[in-house]
Amino acid sequence: MSSTDCADQAPKLRKPFKDPLVTLGLSIIPGLIGLFGIGHFYVGRPLRGISFLVVGGIAAFLLIFHQYPLLSGLVNSVVASFLIVFLIVMLIASVADALLLARAYNREGQATGIALW
Repeated sequence: MSSTDCADQAPKLRKPFKDPLVTLGLSIIPGLIGLFGIGHFYVGRPLRGISFLVVGGIAAFLLIFHQYPLLSGLVNSVVASFLIVFLIVMLIASVADALLLARAYNREGQATGIALW
């Protein structure tokens, strides 16, 4: 089997590829409630999406429940302030990363005509 046969068997990329607006919506809207990484699932990077979900979910959980007696000794107001900043940075990083992945997917797909992932 030659390399051209392998290229013929690869899935062909269909337009509109990965829409950056859909990626943006799937990253921002769920991210506002602490569900980071949903846009990564759309662009075909589920493991990266899961990592954003887990890290963001833990931070959001600690922030939401930091006033309960069980967690009050673990999370004080200084740590809660840090968690707010951390969650904002996570949202920005998740959105930016998903958009960059969508653009890379589209750029490579247009150049080769083959679905990347």
